[in-house]
Amino acid sequence: MIQEDRLSKILTLLGTKQSVSVNELKESLYVSTATVRRDLQELSRRGLIVRSFGGAVALTGPGRRLKEDKFDLGESSPIAEAAAELVVDGSCIFIGGSPASRTLAFSLSEKNALSLVTDSLYIAEALCGNVEHIYCTGGSFNKSFGIFTGSGAAEFAARYRYDFAFFSFDGVNGLGELSDQCIDKLSVYNAVMSRCKNAVLLAPESIINAEAPAVLARLSDMDIVVTDRPDFFSGRFTGSIIGV
Repeated sequence: MIQEDRLSKILTLLGTKQSVSVNELKESLYVSTATVRRDLQELSRRGLIVRSFGGAVALTGPGRRLKEDKFDLGESSPIAEAAAELVVDGSCIFIGGSPASRTLAFSLSEKNALSLVTDSLYIAEALCGNVEHIYCTGGSFNKSFGIFTGSGAAEFAARYRYDFAFFSFDGVNGLGELSDQCIDKLSVYNAVMSRCKNAVLLAPESIINAEAPAVLARLSDMDIVVTDRPDFFSGRFTGSIIGV
């Protein structure tokens, strides 16, 4: 089977399964692991898939782009633009999947020579072709939140050293607790925090004094807060506060 035929078959498989592993492709195509990886690299170069840890994820769902699904990436925001100003060309960064951090994708497209790691399929799709090096962690896909979770995702995330890691949560309260609807984010969060120089919290007014079921972190874990409510963090946070 020539390469173009293999590429077509891979895209067909992704059209029905959304994600596929290298081992699955090896068995389906009757080729070596090295050949599968070269084929995935070519599809990624063409902007047709997102590479994930151990396989690939489709950029399209049945009949529509992912960004047209309920996970609308939205437009950039003042918080995202201010956060993007922290990033210099050549940085290695992590962006965690959340509504606030997804808007950051649009503010990074002008940066050069970035290496970006994310657990969000939707951030990976938004930046595919606009960032020099983009890596999606792979792992167990949580469709409800559009993120990859579990030990596989955490293992991949821990392979990099990050200049900046950008996070947002569903709530931050007066006790400095950062809470979220998805406790499955915790393993990747811990892996990234162990490898980053600067942890950045994106804190729009909508999360201020809101609380979600799972407490994943504390405000004191962060180095920088970017927010449109700097008054809330004044006196509660000893790191840098960037108000917009």
